Amino acid sequence: MDRDVAALRARIPGWRAWARGVDDRGGWIALGIALLYVWLAPPHIVDGDNAEFVAIGELGGGVAHPSGYPLYVLWLRAMSWLPAQTPAHAAALATVFLAVAQVLALHAACRAWGASPRSASFVVAIYAVAPTALRMHTQAEVFALNGLMVALVIWVAAPHGPLVGRWRTILLALLAGLGLSNHLTCVLVAPVGLYGAVVGLREQARGRVATVLVAVIALAVGLAPYLYLLIARGGPVTWLPLDGFAGLVRHFMRADYGELGSFAADGAAVSVLDNEAALLAAVARSWLWLPAVVAVAALADRCIRGPDRAAWCAFALSVCLAGPLLVTLFNVELDGFGRYINSRFYLLPSMLLAVPAAIGIDVIARRFGTRLSANAAGTIAHIGPLVMLALGTAASLPGLAHAHSPAMERQVRRVLEAAPPDAVVVAMSDDFTFGAPYLQHALGIRPDVTVVRWPFIASPWYAARIQPALGFDATRGTRGEHLSEARDVTRLFIDRVHLRGRPLLVMAQMVRLLRPYARYPLGVMYRILPATAPKPSTADVVRENLAWFAGLDLDYPAPLEEGDWDTLVHRRYVEAWTELARSLGSLGDDAQAREAAAMAATLAPR
Repeated sequence: MDRDVAALRARIPGWRAWARGVDDRGGWIALGIALLYVWLAPPHIVDGDNAEFVAIGELGGGVAHPSGYPLYVLWLRAMSWLPAQTPAHAAALATVFLAVAQVLALHAACRAWGASPRSASFVVAIYAVAPTALRMHTQAEVFALNGLMVALVIWVAAPHGPLVGRWRTILLALLAGLGLSNHLTCVLVAPVGLYGAVVGLREQARGRVATVLVAVIALAVGLAPYLYLLIARGGPVTWLPLDGFAGLVRHFMRADYGELGSFAADGAAVSVLDNEAALLAAVARSWLWLPAVVAVAALADRCIRGPDRAAWCAFALSVCLAGPLLVTLFNVELDGFGRYINSRFYLLPSMLLAVPAAIGIDVIARRFGTRLSANAAGTIAHIGPLVMLALGTAASLPGLAHAHSPAMERQVRRVLEAAPPDAVVVAMSDDFTFGAPYLQHALGIRPDVTVVRWPFIASPWYAARIQPALGFDATRGTRGEHLSEARDVTRLFIDRVHLRGRPLLVMAQMVRLLRPYARYPLGVMYRILPATAPKPSTADVVRENLAWFAGLDLDYPAPLEEGDWDTLVHRRYVEAWTELARSLGSLGDDAQAREAAAMAATLAPR
């Protein structure tokens, strides 16, 4: 017994040293964040981009929307084997792995720029549970991988980074290529990356030309995932097949959105001051306000005085590019849905502020920590990150419940389940055009329904792809001529669908194009009737819609007025019942009109 006790005591110092080493590298706080992220990963699709990535990751063979994000798509394809509740859940877990790696890299970057391990753990805990970070790091989205690539760049480029000389320069070039293969905004940290690459060249006495040549090759290797897009032609979900290298360049340059710096092809004119105010509010909220002030003050101080001022000036320039300068290009209105679109791009400047925030917290700790006993200071240092992790999570969970609402998936599922056999559903929004193929092909829900992505129907490549399911070429007239007018395409499409005896459902946005056709609302869609078919009575329409909504699962938090996808879904529900109330009122059935209006009010965002 005494011998066993002695052996155990001998092992304790080694265990303590190992545990301290893990803690100094952010291992324990990363473990806590990993458990939290796994718990929060949704088993369903939650928005349009998320549905697209989940579908491509599970089904393969598709090109994502510009710029294609091939590195992330390849990651999802490689991780599609993960045991999970659904393919959407597997894609979310694959993203969680990237987010946890980002936390570890960010912790290392903070230490490489001069912060203590304790302050590094403190700031990564705050950043990891900020509202947008918590959302984007736990669902299938490209921003976790973008953050990982950027964190690695600022770690390797740091004055006290893990590598020196040629290997620093070569690795930074590789990371630059990989980062661009995922998300183009990583180029905004180019000042830091270039600074590190130049320092790496200066750190070697000879062979600099060879290092530059190898770095160029490493950059090309990092960009190689884009070649995958040239062969990703099949699959039920794709933005478009790329026509050779010219098409790849066009996709990389985001030509479908107008140009490289555009965020919406038909965007609105938004005040620069409004965009800057939205950025400031989002970053301040992410950092719980006071640490954001500490970060900015510490960054300014390091740029003015102290060692490595050139490095810190490059860092400050990257923060400005990723934040205040980038948002001047935003052309998306700052309504509820527009805020969601923009908020994803606030993640990068928020993450960059973690490094100066950690430096600033160290300065404060040194100045005021002397007033505390050693035990008190040690206790605060150990439990502080965990407290921030818990408080930040509690503050972000209510918003996350709406962000990860199953409302979008359940809406698309209900449209498919309630559609008549062999129906054709014409859609114009990402939730249907990406969500429906995922539900049909990955989960096997109503594969007999043909979902048409209407904005693409006039494209020859899409018409050829959808032709087997439709049984006709929507871009060709009855004599084989190509149709150029959208109105001609629409009317001939409808007539041919009805000629084949297939039920037709379209989204409400298309109703204005279909005035000559009899129609009636059915859930969030409109049923378009053949010219010879009698229109059902209003009472029958009401009964059909009651049955449609009775089959809808609404067991989730009611959406907010200023929400995003769940709010959009419920506004469609409200429009459907408002239309029914209007029809009943026109027929003089005031009692049922009031019931329909009450149903609209019940479903309305709060």
